[in-house]
Parts: sequence; structure tokens; C-alpha cells
Amino acid sequence: MLLEESWNAFPYCKSVYSCPFFDKFSMTIVSQHAPDAGQQENILNIEGADLRSREVVFVDIAFDPLDPQYYKPEDDPTLWHSEKKNRGPLAKEWQKTSEPIMTCYKCVRIEFKYTGFQKKVEKYMDGMLRNLMFTFSRQVVCMMDQWADMTEQDVERIEQEVSDLLNKKVETAKEAATATK
Repeated sequence: MLLEESWNAFPYCKSVYSCPFFDKFSMTIVSQHAPDAGQQENILNIEGADLRSREVVFVDIAFDPLDPQYYKPEDDPTLWHSEKKNRGPLAKEWQKTSEPIMTCYKCVRIEFKYTGFQKKVEKYMDGMLRNLMFTFSRQVVCMMDQWADMTEQDVERIEQEVSDLLNKKVETAKEAATATK
């Protein structure tokens, strides 16, 4: 079981993950969105030892390598074209020529403080998160025609529908678990 606590106040978001079975595990993801191509040095205001030890990773959603098992042509920004916004496909150095552009700056902290497993688990989770965020970002861009004209009210309506559906599934699972006891 993974517990998630999230605070979403776009353009700033924070999510904290924990697991009751592993009290020495936590993962925190802080995001800040900005209308730039990744030029801000410390938008998340990281300080001290964290700032000195951070690793900055620039992710190019079009040209960074992608594990073949995750590749789908419909999610490839180098093949994609938006009919509604007349954008794409993304060419080499697209970050210098695309307008408008937005960067999602992220700070990910993973702690798995179990001797003998810490480095391996943290490295595995870091790679898994990178693949997840990378793949998701490619999908979001390539699905632009599905969301580009949405209003804030449209997004809120969809969020409520998803929340209602999730609550219903949780309730159904609880009922099924109770019935099998």
C-alpha cells in the first residue's frame, strides 16, 4: 500500500508518498511550472547541503532515449502534429524555437533507509520515476488536441468525475473485502 498526500496549487505542486509497511521509506516530489525553456537555476529555492548535492537533469521529451517497451508512435513528439494549435512535430533543439513553452521543474527526494537495500532501491525508484514522468510528458504533448481548448471548468468537471469514480471503486472494493470475511 502506498499513501499519497498531495497539494496542488498550480503552478506549484507537492506530493509526499509513504508506506505503512516500510516506516523508513518516503518520497517527496516538488514541482514548479514556469513559462521558460529550463533556464532558471534554483526555482525551487533549494538550500544548503541539498543544493550542493542536487543533480540537475534536463529531459528532452522528443530526443532523449526511451526504453523500447514504452515506445508508441502516437506518443512520439517527433511524429506528432496538433491540428488545433498547428504545432509539431518537434525538431532538434525545439526548446529554442517553440513558443509558447513551459518547463516543469521537479525536485525528487527518495529515502529508503534499510541497510543493504538503500542505494539499490533508491536508484531503481529514481529510474522508474524518470521513465514514468518522461513517458507521461510525451503523452501530454501528443494529446494536445484533446485538452488544448478545455476551460478551467472543464478540468474541474473531469476531476470531479474521476474522483467520484475512484471513490465508487474504493467503496466496491471495501464491500467485496467485507463480504469475503
